[in-house]
Amino acid sequence: MESILDVELVYVDVKNPARKEYVLRGPRGEVGLRIAIEGAIRQLNMVGVNWGEGWKITWDGNEELKDLVLNYTGATFNSSRIDFFREIYQMQLISEPKITQQGENETFTFEGPTDTTVVTKRRREQPGLRKYLLGRGELEACAICGTSLPPEFLIVAHIKKRSKASDEERKDENIVLPMCKFGCDALFEHGWIGVENGNVVPIRRDGTDWLVNKISELLGKRVPSWNGPAQVYFRWHAIHHRRTID
Repeated sequence: MESILDVELVYVDVKNPARKEYVLRGPRGEVGLRIAIEGAIRQLNMVGVNWGEGWKITWDGNEELKDLVLNYTGATFNSSRIDFFREIYQMQLISEPKITQQGENETFTFEGPTDTTVVTKRRREQPGLRKYLLGRGELEACAICGTSLPPEFLIVAHIKKRSKASDEERKDENIVLPMCKFGCDALFEHGWIGVENGNVVPIRRDGTDWLVNKISELLGKRVPSWNGPAQVYFRWHAIHHRRTID
């Protein structure tokens, strides 16, 4: 998964609803953020960040903010500071879903809005890779099962996990292949199957009957793109997932 800045509104001052507190979370950690509107003055403060005393004035005037958020959380926002604050300022407090037991039955209740705000890092190379693989808009074959499908049923799948790939590897068109949404992409991504010597092979053998049968249907299928620059990525995939289950 990509680095994601998750924004949660955790507190609204009852006496002064214009003051709100948030938690910003990313893969590296989290940090608190307080924002407020006092007349025409827009203020902010990051909890635990040594900015000196008091609030910082204006949401859009602090050049440090994006770097600070990235440093503390491992993620940041792509919009301008003013747009970011305008968006999260509209958030409302939400409650956690509740599951309660009533006799033999469970009931699910949820109050408040169902959407929240997250700010993602965009995979800048992904649209180009998708266009390279599927941009003709015609039927394309799944690299694993060989079934020809319209592009909407195919994933631009990374052979080597994108999170483990270098910046140069991410730009390499040989790191991706089209895989179908009907099982092949998930089985490959999660290390149930791999490709060795150009053939689909099993990596894990501890699944349910359905998984075992699904995998058996794919074993021995030829993957023509194996014999080329993609070999190094297929080798990484097999080693990584075998190490994971050992």
